[in-house]
Amino acid sequence: MKLPPGSVDEAERRQVIVWTHDLSFLGALKDGCDSRKRTLRVLTISNLNGTAGIVDESLPWLVMKVNDRIKRLAVEIESMRKSSAAKQVDEYTAKEGSSMDASRFLERATEEVLFQDVVQRWEKECQNDHAP
Repeated sequence: MKLPPGSVDEAERRQVIVWTHDLSFLGALKDGCDSRKRTLRVLTISNLNGTAGIVDESLPWLVMKVNDRIKRLAVEIESMRKSSAAKQVDEYTAKEGSSMDASRFLERATEEVLFQDVVQRWEKECQNDHAP
């Protein structure tokens, strides 16, 4: 997905707030900021086990790169261990039930590592500029 012309340029001069459910757009926005070495602050609002409005300061799981997912899993595992050790069964159970889907992790790893982002979900065309 291509960003509208000038969107990252505009964000360099003023604050821009984007509210979207379009993960391909969010990924393109992140790539645009990364290529210009600009900071993108993301707040993800989700629904977990029937509880809406859970705010997290990270990219949605489906948009994360493989290394970011591995780091996130390490943080989640450590948090789950602490919850278990503290006998906080409800918190541990909620986190365990929401653990990231392994098949989605493998899908993203295949896109990023094996296909080198030439083929990506939610994209209508191949990204030849990513080809080796």
